[in-house]
Amino acid sequence: MNKVNLELRNYYKQIKKNLPFSKQSSILLKNLKNSIDDYISLHSHFNIQEIIDTFGTPDEIAMSFIASIDSKELKKQLSAKRIIFIGFLSLVILFTSVYLIAYIRGKNIVVYESEEEITIETITTIIGD
Repeated sequence: MNKVNLELRNYYKQIKKNLPFSKQSSILLKNLKNSIDDYISLHSHFNIQEIIDTFGTPDEIAMSFIASIDSKELKKQLSAKRIIFIGFLSLVILFTSVYLIAYIRGKNIVVYESEEEITIETITTIIGD
């Protein structure tokens, strides 16, 4: 992969990162890629700066898209992201708690068994004398 393709791939990643997750964002990105492909086919010698000058920076593209979204739709998308994040965080906390509880209980059992063995050995020694 040449340098320009790598820069173009990074350009798309930055745009995607700045866009809210939605079907509209996916459509915008697909249309943008098609437009850039058309531009590239007409301009065989291009660089990433020409693409940025023609189509905008990733931040400009994202801001333009976000400005065009209805405020209710934007709140809905942000709320969905927040719910997903809170759900993921809750699962991490739950699994960590379960693991710690199992680990602590496992340690207690081992300690208890060790004390029991010592007690049995002590009783055997007393009886043998």
